[in-house]
Amino acid sequence: MKFNTIQTRINLMLLITGLIFMLLLYMLYRTTENQEKLILSESQIQFQNEVNSLIDIKTETLKQVAKDYFFWDDFSLSIIKNDTAWFNNNISTILKSFWADYVCVYDSSFNLVHEASVPSIQIHAIISREILKKLKEKRFLSFFQNTSEGLFEISSASVHPDDDLTHVVANPNGYIFIGRNWDQDFLNGESNLSSAQASLVMATDSASTYDAYHTTASVPLYDWNKKEIAHIAFKRSSNLLELYRHISFYMFLTMLISIFIIWMLIGVTTRVWMTNPLKRIRKILESENENDRLIGDLKNSPGEFRQIGMLFSDFVQQKKELQRAKEKAEESDLLKSAFLANMSHEIRTPMNGILGFVELLKEPKLSGEEQKEFIKIIEESGKRMLNIINDIISISKVEAGQTEIVQSDTNINDQIRYIHTFFKPEAESRGIELLYKTGLQDQESSMHTDREKIYAIFTNLVKNALKFTDKGSIELGYVKKGDMLEFYVKDTGVGIHFNQQEIIFERFRQASESLARNFEGAGLGLAITKAYVNMLKGRIWVKSEFGHGSTFYFTIPYRPQMVERISPSSFMVEKLEDMDIRKLTVLIAEDDNVSNFYLTRLIHSFGKEIIRVKSGLDAVEACRTHMNIDLILMDVHMPVMDGYEATRIIRTFNQQVIIFAQTALNLKGERDKAILAGCNDFLSKPISINEFTLLVKKYFELQE
Repeated sequence: MKFNTIQTRINLMLLITGLIFMLLLYMLYRTTENQEKLILSESQIQFQNEVNSLIDIKTETLKQVAKDYFFWDDFSLSIIKNDTAWFNNNISTILKSFWADYVCVYDSSFNLVHEASVPSIQIHAIISREILKKLKEKRFLSFFQNTSEGLFEISSASVHPDDDLTHVVANPNGYIFIGRNWDQDFLNGESNLSSAQASLVMATDSASTYDAYHTTASVPLYDWNKKEIAHIAFKRSSNLLELYRHISFYMFLTMLISIFIIWMLIGVTTRVWMTNPLKRIRKILESENENDRLIGDLKNSPGEFRQIGMLFSDFVQQKKELQRAKEKAEESDLLKSAFLANMSHEIRTPMNGILGFVELLKEPKLSGEEQKEFIKIIEESGKRMLNIINDIISISKVEAGQTEIVQSDTNINDQIRYIHTFFKPEAESRGIELLYKTGLQDQESSMHTDREKIYAIFTNLVKNALKFTDKGSIELGYVKKGDMLEFYVKDTGVGIHFNQQEIIFERFRQASESLARNFEGAGLGLAITKAYVNMLKGRIWVKSEFGHGSTFYFTIPYRPQMVERISPSSFMVEKLEDMDIRKLTVLIAEDDNVSNFYLTRLIHSFGKEIIRVKSGLDAVEACRTHMNIDLILMDVHMPVMDGYEATRIIRTFNQQVIIFAQTALNLKGERDKAILAGCNDFLSKPISINEFTLLVKKYFELQE
């Protein structure tokens, strides 16, 4: 047993408490017992005094009668004369007058001269010569004599004439003996007088035993030689003491049972409310594995232990979550390692194409066709790198919560047709048939949703299908199911193994994650697609059989909206040089030389005057100097003063100039921050020619 546990201490405390109660009960019992003994002792003393008084009164009667016959001249003369008639008339009457049973008279020579007794007594000459000698010496004797008729109380005196009142005469005239038989009648009388049971116990008899509910008293009875020959015993029933003892017994029994019951109740209650919960806590703490049953029992325990159980449950849940998070983090580390290796390959490959063919373009003997081919390779490598960067930015924005849903009215059929038109040339160049199907009429396909997210989802899925399909066909479309639209992109490509159909939607995951895979890509497209679908309150899944193609499905809520149709040609943007735009004075605030050069080439077709600065402070000064500036291309991250602060200062003295904010930090809130600073619009790096053209057309195209 471990004595350092709370459970053991509680049990020890209960044991000590029980022992203390038992000790107190024992002390109370001993005190009560002592009180009983004291009461019994006092009762004994009082009863003994009563019995002594009663016996003294009884024996005093015969003593007094004997003393009355000490001096009497007639009695003395009758003894000398041996006058029988006088004896019969004066002495024998003592039997009736004083309830005596026997009387006898002896002369001075110790001769029996007269004897009388009640009819029931048949004794004769019971007085011995030794007794007579003793009486002659003492003049008076009171003693008990054992006879054939029983024990007799005898009072005797020497007889003297009237003139010998002091009994100093050496030789008395005679001796008188008066006896009373202490038979059963006598004892019954004593019993009635004393309210007790009287009995005569001879010296040769064994001692009587009495129970604890009686008080007893006894008076020793001596013969003429002061030798005890018997004693009279009295036994009185003590009802009050018996009642007191019964009450005490039942009181102690009740207290003992009550203490036992209370101790048991405390023990059971403590076991239920404290010991068992503490035992469960100890087992939980000692257990290496989580014990859900013990925790469940602890949660069902009374009082504060229920809260402790909840804490254990929360702790176990948090531990499990931490374990899952740890496993997820370890998995993410592995995935990140694979992702970084993949990124290194995916970035270095197009960079190799760009830098390598840039070096080749420096050769002076290249033909025009070779230059065009090299430029095309550089352009494709740049687009490939841009796609990778865009994917990384998109997944980062999703995970950071920087991506917002921008609801607008859009026509799904037009978007399907545009996607088909956009990817059809690439599909045909690879010998793949690209098909599409619409599930609603054009007037029913207008709905309220995020057009850009739908476009990004379809673009990723169609790109994915083109990547993994070498021959056959790709089909995209949708059907209406209840209040949802179910879209699909179906291909006849390589297909996906069943055990990989869930992980492909996780970031950094691909159907093949080895460096020996046959397909390019960062493994982020489907993760971005799933995030966009979830943001649109839909879901995405795949059905595939390895070697027999795949079909990707996703759903979005159908919220119909009657809007003006946008034809696929609306997505196509005309060239800057074909637009009717007046010549502009443009300020380029850009600290990066490459970006500065790119913007200069971008606006050369309509730029009347181009002013270049590399800080926000220089941009403010240029605006103060050239009040005729029409357009400012303001980079928001520049030394000395950033673009936002520069824009705010410029707006204090020039409200007409058009300012386009440009930044590579395309995160949530950047557009709003730019507009709040005073910019008219926002461009995200790398700046798309189409996007830039649309903004220029919006603000500067001449109206007919």
